[in-house]
Amino acid sequence: MPRVTATVKIKYNKLGKMKAKLPVETSRALRRAGLEVMREARRNCPVDSGTLKGSIAIEGGQVGSLDVIVYTNSGYGAHVNFGTRFQSAQPFMTNAAEYGARILKKELDGLVNRL
Repeated sequence: MPRVTATVKIKYNKLGKMKAKLPVETSRALRRAGLEVMREARRNCPVDSGTLKGSIAIEGGQVGSLDVIVYTNSGYGAHVNFGTRFQSAQPFMTNAAEYGARILKKELDGLVNRL
């Protein structure tokens, strides 16, 4: 039986550049998504005195880091978000996190296309 051989020659390989850019671009995408989560949480946060809304912050997202945390340091943010037996949930942070996940997916899809 005859044998078939093929030769593949790569003239231009962008993998090296992509590998170098990936951590930096990924951390930027995470930071942008985290900022959107923070904005969305603040936009949808129920306001009585403004303390809860003012306590929503972001941490992390430095270049090269894959950690971004959006949080509230108020003692009652979780009670407002998830509710209690006396108060129905007002999921400002949960909804913002879900929105952020969609934003991050778009950012990462765009990143793959750019690199």
